[in-house]
Amino acid sequence: ATLSVAALREKYGETHVTATMQCSGNRRGHMNEHGKTSGTAWGCGAASTAKWTGVPLRTVVADALGLEGDLLAAARARGAAHVIFEAVDDMQASIPIEKALSELGDCLLAYEMNGEPIPRDHGGPLRAVVPGYAGVRNVKWVKRVVLSQDEAEGAWQQGMNYKAMPSHWRTKDDLKGVDFSKLPSIHELPTQCAFSAPAPGDAVAADEESFEARGWALGSAGRAIHRVEVSADGGATWIQADLDEGADQPYGRAWAWTTWSADVPLPATPGPVKLLARAHDLGGGLCGNRSQVRLTSKFAKISLR
Repeated sequence: ATLSVAALREKYGETHVTATMQCSGNRRGHMNEHGKTSGTAWGCGAASTAKWTGVPLRTVVADALGLEGDLLAAARARGAAHVIFEAVDDMQASIPIEKALSELGDCLLAYEMNGEPIPRDHGGPLRAVVPGYAGVRNVKWVKRVVLSQDEAEGAWQQGMNYKAMPSHWRTKDDLKGVDFSKLPSIHELPTQCAFSAPAPGDAVAADEESFEARGWALGSAGRAIHRVEVSADGGATWIQADLDEGADQPYGRAWAWTTWSADVPLPATPGPVKLLARAHDLGGGLCGNRSQVRLTSKFAKISLR
């Protein structure tokens, strides 16, 4: 079946999903502190949240193929195991049908972002939105959707940068003879936690008793963040942060980040202070982040790492 964006809107109406998209290489710059990586040395900024409007992928697929009843079973009966998104620039990526056709997967063919037509830079006029999955699976400029027995071809699905590999593979020698097609593709990402303030170079008066730290956290695979903690003494003691926007998302469908804030006491003695934050999701996932605060007689200079 061939449908225009206007026809999709008219035939299937509107569904809204608020989701955070995150590059699978987010915080690669921090990873470089432990071993050199390839690719853009992102800090914590390769992530963004938006309210997406579109049509449920499962509804479009079911209607186009005449699937009824148990959609997953019907698709498997046709030999399908993956849904491939093909873009106008010939990029393609795929997701398992278990995600694509699940009512709880919340996958969209989206045409609006924050209430406006999706800008071209963000994938308009039509893009895939696959909540909880790496950004590369949220294909921009979608022109074709295919049910397939096999994953998508090409570097965005089969390449080294999008495969799950053991952490002890550190050098090119470790990769000699590796058949990347046999390695699992990256889909879901681990729990994430990041500071949004203080920012590098910020100053805090040393005569202040405390300062506000703010940030965001994102659970893995739609799991909600239930606790964030902050430490100003290198992890010796922790204070619990307040969970703000995003703390009330549906169980198992917490696709957007949860913002947090904490009133952090400043040590009385000037000098370097390790500022740490860690987030916990409902699946037991844990992620930490750190920044460094330096106190002088007049101010605390903050540098994030």
